[in-house]
Amino acid sequence: METATQQDQTESAPGFRSDFIHLGRKSMAYIVGHVATRAISFLLLPLYTNALAPADYAVLSLAFTFLAFSGIVFHFGIDSALLRYYTGVDRLRQKEVFSTVYFAQLVVTAALAAILLLARKPLGPLLLGAARPDWIAILVGIIIMDSLWAHPMHVLRAEGRAKTFAAVSLLNAGVLMAGNIILVAGYGLGITGALLSNLAASCVMLLVNLPTVLKNTSPGAFSKVTFKVLLVFGLPFLPAGLFTMIMELSDRYFLRWLTDMPTLGLYSASHKLGALMLLLIIGFSLGWQPFYLKRGQQPGAPLAFARITTYLISLLAWALLTIGAWIDRLIRIPLGPITVFGPEYWSATGIVPLILLGYFFFATYVLQMPAVNLTGRTKWVMFFRGSGAATKLLLNLLLIPIWGIMGAASATAMAFAVMTTVAYVINRKIYPVPYEWLQLVRLGLLLGLGIFMLYFIPDTIGRNLLLTIWVPAGLALTGGITQAEWRQLKALAGRS
Repeated sequence: METATQQDQTESAPGFRSDFIHLGRKSMAYIVGHVATRAISFLLLPLYTNALAPADYAVLSLAFTFLAFSGIVFHFGIDSALLRYYTGVDRLRQKEVFSTVYFAQLVVTAALAAILLLARKPLGPLLLGAARPDWIAILVGIIIMDSLWAHPMHVLRAEGRAKTFAAVSLLNAGVLMAGNIILVAGYGLGITGALLSNLAASCVMLLVNLPTVLKNTSPGAFSKVTFKVLLVFGLPFLPAGLFTMIMELSDRYFLRWLTDMPTLGLYSASHKLGALMLLLIIGFSLGWQPFYLKRGQQPGAPLAFARITTYLISLLAWALLTIGAWIDRLIRIPLGPITVFGPEYWSATGIVPLILLGYFFFATYVLQMPAVNLTGRTKWVMFFRGSGAATKLLLNLLLIPIWGIMGAASATAMAFAVMTTVAYVINRKIYPVPYEWLQLVRLGLLLGLGIFMLYFIPDTIGRNLLLTIWVPAGLALTGGITQAEWRQLKALAGRS
């Protein structure tokens, strides 16, 4: 990598190989679980893009945007605090932390849900572009259920119960898929059917997670002192979460205001294709946080974090170019009388590489999270994400009127790039990590050239095959994979 000395140090860091195997296996289990839920949005694309006109899909997109923003507000950062203070403590303390979190969540959920229900008539046109208070009521029901089943799922993560997490997530995915097939495809209920399917899945998730709730709660376990500690840690994640939603979703409302609903529908559907990268990142992140909270207290942690960073970036660079190369062909695959992606939406897939690039930058940000969490300086998270949110809002205003959906996608990529850059500038002072810069620069050049080929070389089988092997072949030919790493890869493969 960067130097032979650094490589030897990293390889000799205590337990690095076992760390990597442990993180990889845990992340794969979480990927299976989380992908089961998130992948439904992709599996439903054939249904939605063939059954709904772009304008109707735009309304559904705004509904899901509202759900995302509401989820952040309803949890007010206490979900992050739960994972932080539940992990690695004795059973009595775990019960106190969970009980405090859950009872506080019940109060906040009841208050905010009542406000939304009372205001459902004016909220319909404002949030969805449709005077449908019944849709707002369904959305509030989803938010209530989601607020109450999310915390038990965090407990499964904190306890390392990845298989249970995956099984429950698969159940959620199955109910959601079945509901949409029955209500949207079978009964033709359109947007209403899609929303009711989500409500049914959320109700099932709450029922399945009730045993975990009952096991970990006790009325006498609520602690005001613990609640204050949780708030101090978690509250900065509220604006930070809202800033993240601004970066990911604010472009929907800007496109609604600056263009029209059909354009928003086209963008939202194609954005889902780009979010394929996010599945990998979130799966990794679900295993990453519990991992670095434990590993960070042991010798050699920064060196291990640096090596993991290099490997993940290599994987994501390959995934970006591979998905970008083949996506236009994949969406045209016939599924009986329909195609993977409705023909009305094919014209908007040019944004996909830019969306993939945005999530690539988001991954580099996630990799830097040990710094603020291990040092307790979570206040910086709000600043990091605020810088990205401000960039996104400004670029939305500047680029969407000029380039339309390509402007929105470009704003997304640049906002995440700004966020991760700001995070690096601060994190290198509070928790230095010896990143392998020579390798990272090599990967950056390979990725940049690959994106150039995506946009400026015609789509052919030959180009796509070249892009598929571009990163691994480029690393091999330029000395980016050393003999020691070849040995590590063979050893990992033999133990997998």
